[in-house]
Amino acid sequence: MAQAPQNRDLTERFIEFYRNYYREEIGTLAQQYPKEKRSLYIDYDDLYRFDAELADDYITKPGQYQEYAEEALRLFDLPADVKLGQAHVRMRNLPDTVDIRNIRVNDDHIGTLIGVQGIVRKATDVRPKITEAAFECQRCGTMSYIPQGDGGFQEPHECQGCERQGPFRIDFDQSNFVDSQKLRVQESPEGLRGGETPQSIDINLTDDVTGEVTAGDHVTAVGILHIEQQTSGNEKTPVFDYYMEGISLAIEDEEFEDMEITDEDVAQIVELSNKPDIYEEMTDSVAPAIYGYDQEKLAMILQLFSGVTKHLPDGSRIRGDLHMLLIGDPGTGKCVTGDTRVTLADGRDVPIRELVESNLDDPKPIDDGVWDSANFEVPSLAPDGTLTSRQATKVWKREAPDHLLRIRTNTGRELTATPSHPLFIRDEGMTAAVRSDELTEGEFVAAPRSLPMTGTDDLAVEFRRSKSYNAVRLDLPDEWTPWLARLVGYIVAEGYVEQRDDATGFVSVTNNDREVLDDVADAFDRLGLNYFERSPHDGKSAREIICGSGEFVSFLANLSPSLLAGSDSQRIPEAVVSASSETGRAFVRAFIEGEGHVSATQREITVASMSRELLEDVRTLLLASGISSQLHPRHNGSYRLRISGDDFARYVARIGFITERKSVACDEYAAVEENTNSDLVPAGGELRELRETLGLTQADCGLPRSTYQHYERGDRNPSRESLSRVVSSFEDALRTADSVGSSALADGGMSVADHVSELRSLVDGDIGWERIDSIERVEPAEKWVYDLEVEGTHSYVSNGLVSHNSQMLSYIRNIAPRSVYTSGKGSSSAGLTAAAVRDDFGDGQQWTLEAGALVLADKGIAAVDELDKMRCVTGDSLVHLADGGIKRIRDLAHDAACEGSIEELPNGRTIRNVDAEAWTMTEDGRLVTRPVTAIHEYDAPDELTQITLQSGEQLTAIHDHPFITFENGERVEKPAADVSPGDWVYVPCHLSPRATDGGVLTAESTAEATITATEDELSPAFGAILGYLSGDGNVYYNREAGSYGIRFTNKEEELLADFEQVCRDTFGVEPVRPPSEQRDDGVETVRLPGREYADAVLDAGMNLEIYDGKAFPAAVSEASLAAKAAFVRAMADSEGCVDTDSGNVKISSSSYELLLGIKSLLLEFGVTTQIQHRERSGKRNLYVLAVTAADSLRRFNRHIGFTLERKQSALDEVCESVSGDRTILDVIPNCGGVLSSLRESLRLHVSECGLVDSTYCNFENEDANISFSCARTVLDAFESRMSQAESDVSQLSEPCDWATISIVKERYHVSQSELAVGTSFSQQQISRLWGTDDELRAVTRGRLREIVESVADTDLESIRRLVRGDVKWRRVKAVETVDESDADDRIRLLKHELADLLGVEGDAAVEHAQQLLDHEPRADDWSELRSELERHGVSFADIARDLDVAGSTVSRWFNGVVETDRFTDVVEVANARFSDIRSDARRLLDAIGSRSKPKVYDLTVEGTHNFVANGMVVHNSEDRSAMHEALEQQQISVSKAGINATLKSRCSLLGAANPKYGRFDQYESIGEQIDLEPALISRFDLIFTVTDNPDPDTDSELAEHILKTNYAGELNTQRTNVANSEFTEDQIDAVTDEVAPTIDAELLRKYIAYAKRTCYPTMTEEAKNVIRDFYVDFRARGADEDAPVPVTARKLEALVRLGEASARVRLSDKVTREDAERVTSIVESCLRDIGMDPETGEFDADIVETGRSKTQRDRIKNLLELIRTMQEEYEEGAPHEEVVERANTELNMDEKTVIDQLEKLKMKGDIYEPRGDVYRAT
Repeated sequence: MAQAPQNRDLTERFIEFYRNYYREEIGTLAQQYPKEKRSLYIDYDDLYRFDAELADDYITKPGQYQEYAEEALRLFDLPADVKLGQAHVRMRNLPDTVDIRNIRVNDDHIGTLIGVQGIVRKATDVRPKITEAAFECQRCGTMSYIPQGDGGFQEPHECQGCERQGPFRIDFDQSNFVDSQKLRVQESPEGLRGGETPQSIDINLTDDVTGEVTAGDHVTAVGILHIEQQTSGNEKTPVFDYYMEGISLAIEDEEFEDMEITDEDVAQIVELSNKPDIYEEMTDSVAPAIYGYDQEKLAMILQLFSGVTKHLPDGSRIRGDLHMLLIGDPGTGKCVTGDTRVTLADGRDVPIRELVESNLDDPKPIDDGVWDSANFEVPSLAPDGTLTSRQATKVWKREAPDHLLRIRTNTGRELTATPSHPLFIRDEGMTAAVRSDELTEGEFVAAPRSLPMTGTDDLAVEFRRSKSYNAVRLDLPDEWTPWLARLVGYIVAEGYVEQRDDATGFVSVTNNDREVLDDVADAFDRLGLNYFERSPHDGKSAREIICGSGEFVSFLANLSPSLLAGSDSQRIPEAVVSASSETGRAFVRAFIEGEGHVSATQREITVASMSRELLEDVRTLLLASGISSQLHPRHNGSYRLRISGDDFARYVARIGFITERKSVACDEYAAVEENTNSDLVPAGGELRELRETLGLTQADCGLPRSTYQHYERGDRNPSRESLSRVVSSFEDALRTADSVGSSALADGGMSVADHVSELRSLVDGDIGWERIDSIERVEPAEKWVYDLEVEGTHSYVSNGLVSHNSQMLSYIRNIAPRSVYTSGKGSSSAGLTAAAVRDDFGDGQQWTLEAGALVLADKGIAAVDELDKMRCVTGDSLVHLADGGIKRIRDLAHDAACEGSIEELPNGRTIRNVDAEAWTMTEDGRLVTRPVTAIHEYDAPDELTQITLQSGEQLTAIHDHPFITFENGERVEKPAADVSPGDWVYVPCHLSPRATDGGVLTAESTAEATITATEDELSPAFGAILGYLSGDGNVYYNREAGSYGIRFTNKEEELLADFEQVCRDTFGVEPVRPPSEQRDDGVETVRLPGREYADAVLDAGMNLEIYDGKAFPAAVSEASLAAKAAFVRAMADSEGCVDTDSGNVKISSSSYELLLGIKSLLLEFGVTTQIQHRERSGKRNLYVLAVTAADSLRRFNRHIGFTLERKQSALDEVCESVSGDRTILDVIPNCGGVLSSLRESLRLHVSECGLVDSTYCNFENEDANISFSCARTVLDAFESRMSQAESDVSQLSEPCDWATISIVKERYHVSQSELAVGTSFSQQQISRLWGTDDELRAVTRGRLREIVESVADTDLESIRRLVRGDVKWRRVKAVETVDESDADDRIRLLKHELADLLGVEGDAAVEHAQQLLDHEPRADDWSELRSELERHGVSFADIARDLDVAGSTVSRWFNGVVETDRFTDVVEVANARFSDIRSDARRLLDAIGSRSKPKVYDLTVEGTHNFVANGMVVHNSEDRSAMHEALEQQQISVSKAGINATLKSRCSLLGAANPKYGRFDQYESIGEQIDLEPALISRFDLIFTVTDNPDPDTDSELAEHILKTNYAGELNTQRTNVANSEFTEDQIDAVTDEVAPTIDAELLRKYIAYAKRTCYPTMTEEAKNVIRDFYVDFRARGADEDAPVPVTARKLEALVRLGEASARVRLSDKVTREDAERVTSIVESCLRDIGMDPETGEFDADIVETGRSKTQRDRIKNLLELIRTMQEEYEEGAPHEEVVERANTELNMDEKTVIDQLEKLKMKGDIYEPRGDVYRAT
């Protein structure tokens, strides 16, 4: 026990304090102690008034003074029989609270009593915590009592009795326990600046303060602040965490407790509210940077003020909060001017105008321009700071605004863009995109330090051949060489090219360095050209080499016309820029040799030119070698390129010079230190928090403290080298303190390790930072501006700067008094609502309650950016289809894309109108087939989660893809990353094949009668071929050697002969056994040569791999059961064995996918298997598919078997010997509770459950999981009991004798005391009168019947579903993080197909096709036409065949031997050939390109939202039922893992969603444009489609607004940065006032808080009439019998809420007529946008409520009725053509509409196709 405090004086002072202030409270405590109350709460102010010094000491030394206070409480004058021995004294209402983010070591908070305010983010369950442990010595029985604290469980060192070291046993009865709980309290949103990330602190609670609060409660906590040292493994780190020992906790229920509103504020607020234009001022104060959208802004204001929550007398409530959904983007076009040069992946700089215009093949109109899909690659900024090649997916061409911004950087880069075009800056430790009009001079923007190039050295430049008989021929190489690139470089630098009209000309290069002249001469020699050297002109020293080759001049002219132009028009030829980096370096070396100058005074190289474009090209080539440069104009109109600092050294090392004199000049500066200030990184401001979190001092950061401190203060930016040293110090600290890495700087933010990694990417990445020197407003020079959309990264390089193409962020959350911002991507677990989460927040793994955004925003506003979310699996996942097919989800997507409709997305695509059905699991655990309504394909993230089961199945998915697990008898969904080894996931027991009548066959009904194949299906013989090839065979496909075919290698003659036979049966040809392939050990090879046979098996889904890459042939899965059995049998014969010792069948392969496909096939036969993995040193890893269960072995024998006699005999032997319960894989996890409750309900003893007593007890006690075999035995016993009970109830319903009654009594173990319950007989009377008394016999019979009826009424459905259901469970073996790699083996086959099409080698096919498609065919004469035929791989014979002439005739035409007038005919048939070839080439290239990048996939399966993939049941969408409850009832219920809680979510939701193509389509319903179910959409009171429609008047006002905004920014920037600015502060204030928000943002926040706190308006009669009339008039539009319902009562409630909010804006207690008219106008506008049927022009509430208009609903209903009628007329069903025709004549539906509606009916499952083009209703 704790000793009493020693300071008697202090104890007496507390006793006196209690007498003066708390006598009554102590008396109450004494009466209620200890059951109802155990604490005395004292107020700090009371103690301060009593003794200020005592109160202050209590704060600074709380632990000690609390002991005095509690001792005083124990000694207080109380009756003798009352003791308060364990009562607590708890301080509350401290004078000040400490902001959580401001807790600091230097402020002496540690060890003191502090108060914090915030919202409970997480809360554990209340659990018992031991405070004093009683240990009993097992040797002598002595008890030892050890106090327990928070530092780990303490055990006695030795016994105090026998003085021996145990053993000890804890005596829980003698130990002391106390309730404990842990909370995480996060800063309240209203206390933060707009958008600031909240921070949190953990609080430990004990005893009677536990269990008082839950997640989402706003609290004030008082406690003692402590620090706890972090550990890494068993090592302690130098970093500590803060936590609080909670003393008292108060729930705060004020609206905005942290909003301090002074009397002066109130006066301002009241004055504003009386202004007649208060609504306009409010609107003007919302997002002033966004012009217009006044109605949307007013609606946001009304949402912030909200309506009044009504509490009705019956206890129910009506919400006052408003929910609002924005669809679209309020930003203007984010574009650049047409001459902006975009860098492509191959290195070329192309004007964006050319890029966009050349890709506008099928332009789609938007409000101010057009867009189209694109497919080219550009360097793009990746999250890790590197520049990677990414695909540009869209191009945009939009009308130019009336002004643009020209941004110049310190290195001379220049970009002209729209004010809203974003560039990248560093902001609060992150790289962020910022609008151009928000940039300021002096800021740093991102620019590439190096550019990844993917160029090619192919030299495909045509030139005119000289017709002169004795001309010197140009011997041009096929590809660029360094010497040729240097020659072109010399010509661009110091050359002159002249081309005459007669096709002659000359080239000259002038230089005075012999090395250069020799290099030029050598190049001409290599080209086979004549040249001569001319002496210097008078007074000159330079010599000139002249070459008079007309062919070379023609080559140069075609290479680039700029080579013939003047110096101010020079450009580097595109073919050089797009060549390899080696070619680029050779060109630059020669160019700078000729035009460059090495400074004699400083470390730099300069190049001057009259052509800025030329020097920009040089900059691009330099970047390809990682060399940065600067470009500035000179006074004479020329430009100068400068290479200095580290880049000088890089140039010398990577490129260098030709001449010795320049090389020597550079060497002189080799030892000169570079200027470290030339490569700065704007990263200083974020260093302090990282350093402090890592426990480092400024001197520990790798730099002199005097230097480093400038970076933290923001006085300077570190150089790249300095920042690298700092980051290295941080990384060293992380390695020695691993646990710090995963902690976050702020709750919900990035971890420390992530921040350090972000800094490292700044140092080592491809991005540099350039300071903005000037921002100038300019007029557009042309009508259009342009933009690109880049997948994944949304960035590209334009004019040497990294541009972003993202959307504008929302402003509204920054002015809300209480707001939480999040993304819908966190909707799993607690991101949006709330969840019970299992983690390490408490002591060890336990369940905690975590609040999401809608709870954290209670009584405020939640801004949710995305309401849908990507959840995907990798492309090689095998999906189980309803037709028995097993397809890679990747292939399923590609197949669906050919026929379905495709919706392109920024990061992928969605494929709709999918003709597929998948197996899926219903709520009751049944496996059924449902239509797949969409397939989603997205770019894969860098990391994925791979789940491996103990039975071998693997599935790789993105981290948050939900898996369905089985926990405590319930289905639980959790993200892949949260799945743990040991979890149980759902897998199918069997997947039944579909019967011919559309039904399915069970495993037991898969009899031999069904194992037949139709003529159209893959035959069993072909299935056997595929099985043999999957085992010991393969496909050979050698295009170069012209060798194609299939082969099977084995030593078993039975198998070789069988392979030969199935080849004969399938193909009708005789295979061969080459003698050369017969080995001494008896192994032989059977070959079937021929390309048609190789193609046949490839078309069936095989690939060209030999070992671990072998694919599962998908065609087998779509074949008959006979073919499937033949396939598996052949594979088992080839690679299988029967282990008679263990009684297993095993099939081995190096290909996991192949065995996974076979595993899935076997499920159709009711055969369950497991996949084992064997690692073999020095060999390929091996996978083994094992059949172990007795039932499965027998089914395998019955349906599959072996061809090889010895294996079949062994299998027969195994099947005869195996028992029914021989595997622990097929078990039902954790079902002991179910067994126990059912057994008790059935009144069975353990011995009556069909198993040995001890075995059954193990299952019921959950010491072991019950196997399916044992579970079936138990279930049989339970069902037998129920059957017996039903019989006994019938027997007891009639009079019966004592013998029958005795039998029934014993059968159901009914005691006499139980019989006496509810009767007039006692137990003793029953015992005495048993067997003799007739009255007792009648009463006993009735009582027994009641008991037996309860047995007969037992519901066995739960155990039946577990035992006989369609699913079972497998334990998770491993959960690993893997990379994104997802190789597609179909690419190789597509390349072969492309090579065949073009007649080239396979490796060159892609490149050749790209070059072919780059240039349109052109043929003006026979020579050009011959070249085009060669390019397209078209032979003379092909042309002759098309013209129906002899091949020799065509040959003579082309060779000019015979004159003909059929040139036009030849061109026509050639162009037809070209068109087909180019179309096929483009299709194949697209397919190869789309398959080359790692993708992830998902299916949408309506209703069940899951599908079977890789043998597991995985979820495919989030259950949003919690969202529905949160929006309507404003509460969130959580019931999971023993946690049952209802959390408050009394907030407004401001949601954002993006429609298709980024633009709202007024001709489609809202449900079809955003990925939210109608039930959720209908919960929004207001839905706005924010569109950007051109209007001259509005656009003029917009322009004026933006000009004013920018002018004010310019004046303020100049005044701030220029000491002698010509503008006075008054001038700046005058301009700023014009564009500043009318109401200051902080005052507006207080205004809203004050209104919600004090104003509760009621509706006037005039307002009621306006709203009533509006609602009734709208409803009247639907009064006609066939008219749609235009609006529902839900909208009436919205009108009331909006009206109340409108009154609150004026601080009025009345909702007036004007308020009602204002809000009805807003609602009518919304309804016109989203509630009007575009087909009829009528308002239709169902568009929002159900996602489908009445017109659509009626159309589908009528069509369905037509099909029902027609299927009675036609035996097989309604024929497609007849349906289309009759729907057209009877229902007035055109063909396209009919086909669309038929697809929708199929997707919903209302109709199906028993065979092709015939429909039947379900």
